[in-house]
Amino acid sequence: MKRFLALLLAMVMILSLAACGEKKTETAPEPAPEPKVLTYSVYTAASNGSALIATGGTDGLLTEMIAGTLYGYLPVNGKAIMSPILADGEPVDVNGDGKTWNIKISPDAKFSNGEPITADTFMYTFKMALDPKLVLPKVSSLCSNHVTIKNATAYYTQASTGTPVAWEDVGFKKVDDMTIQVEVTNKTNAIKMMRQFAQAGYAPLYEPLFEECLSADKASTTYGSAPERLMTAGPFNLTNWVVGNVREFEKNENFIRADLVKLDKVVQLVVGDINTRVQMFEKGETMYTDLGVDALANYGDDPRVIKYPGRNPFQIEFNTGHTTTRILANENFRKALYYSVNRAELAANCGHDPGTGVIGYKRLIDEQGTTFREVADAAGYLPTVEEAYNPELAKQLYDQAMKEEGLTSLTLTLRCASDEHEHQLISEYLQEKWKEMFDLNLVIESEPGAQMRAKVKNWKNNPDSYEIAIMFWDYGAGDFDPITSLIVYTTNYNNRNAPYGYEYIEEKYNEAVSDEYALDMNKHVELAMDIEKYMVDHAILVPLMYKQYYGMVADNVILPYGGYSLMGSGWGFMWADIAQ
Repeated sequence: MKRFLALLLAMVMILSLAACGEKKTETAPEPAPEPKVLTYSVYTAASNGSALIATGGTDGLLTEMIAGTLYGYLPVNGKAIMSPILADGEPVDVNGDGKTWNIKISPDAKFSNGEPITADTFMYTFKMALDPKLVLPKVSSLCSNHVTIKNATAYYTQASTGTPVAWEDVGFKKVDDMTIQVEVTNKTNAIKMMRQFAQAGYAPLYEPLFEECLSADKASTTYGSAPERLMTAGPFNLTNWVVGNVREFEKNENFIRADLVKLDKVVQLVVGDINTRVQMFEKGETMYTDLGVDALANYGDDPRVIKYPGRNPFQIEFNTGHTTTRILANENFRKALYYSVNRAELAANCGHDPGTGVIGYKRLIDEQGTTFREVADAAGYLPTVEEAYNPELAKQLYDQAMKEEGLTSLTLTLRCASDEHEHQLISEYLQEKWKEMFDLNLVIESEPGAQMRAKVKNWKNNPDSYEIAIMFWDYGAGDFDPITSLIVYTTNYNNRNAPYGYEYIEEKYNEAVSDEYALDMNKHVELAMDIEKYMVDHAILVPLMYKQYYGMVADNVILPYGGYSLMGSGWGFMWADIAQ
């Protein structure tokens, strides 16, 4: 027995010594995941990082990444759903008449520097947005868009009207530290209120920085002109911006819905040439590219190509208030130009859809995605594309107008954007066709889009700021109501392209937004068709073609809606993900 115990002890000692001689195998730590960076190209530079101040046609590509708003479209089960963001719940109808609404601000709402956003933040934002001395570019749509804010337009236009309006009489009030009250002129509902305050122009201003950026006379501001002059509250922070070159964004960890942001970084490369943008995509240097008409010829059947409509058509605007070129106010002249355009030919050259109406294909009339254009085209009140091209009638109307104006020859200047490819195609097409058809000399004045549009809209200060111009309304407020899209042709909209002021349009528009019909979509569709027919019958402008967009997205990019959403969110790149 003693020998057995001694043997057992010896074996245990041997095994213990063997174990001590073995090297421990350490488990390597899991490698950190690669940052998720979405890189894509955009075709033109942005003018400002604040949507309230921005004037460029594509500035929304920048501001949508950084603007935090009270409400907005968020991805819910693959769909874009209007939801509270900085707000705490939906707006509340205070009196039950649809005209006074309370909006609570979430206690979790913060600027990107972590400072809280309160009722005072928004009251300051509203007051600066409507400041009659600043007269910021987006002020019109903030006053009257999905809803009309009481006395807002009268307040910010008081310098030009000469009628003083006190800030206390405007429809914005502070209820308590975290609640604002909004009074509107016409009966509305919660969804329209949410859409109104989903506008990026209503993103909260950071008061200390905004005050620092004001000029000495308080008539201008540099706010938003560089990352260090901007404080945001949206999904991303603008961390690097070389104007005309690159814009870089990093996830804002203080964003109230940071849980929905899957990307660590977004890079937007400004590349003016469409062919270069496509080549960069094919080389894997970018993960999204738009496609121009030339590229479509090579990618027509590619399943990666996604087509989606623009809001309104490309159109020719007339400065009917021009003091010397009076023929622009002659209806027969404008009709001559309307019937002079072979829209099928022009649209094929530009990669868009020919059209004869004023309202494009993106205007929805219900939550099921029915478009106004579908209903309007079925009603058949507009000329078809074939009927709208009538060279003989065009020449007859032109000759009649020239006789009425006592002219034997005519030279016109057409303003267009040098950085927008379609503008060049359209201007060259019209120059050739109008010379051939009318012996009209068309001088093309081309400059960057932001500058061109600013000159066109300056007709109020300089009635001879332009004669005719290629324009395109990208007015998001009308996405869910065709009547709202037509406000830009009324005197209710200060930033309009021309001195419209047509009594019939004013009457029909005001009927649509009256308390009786404010929430009646069927009536809105009817009245929108009436207005559109009038505008075409009287050639208030010349619609050329319905804008269409084409794009390709890399296979590893996970879009929040599976494609392009018409419900106000587009691609939703701020909510995208990247498969790893």
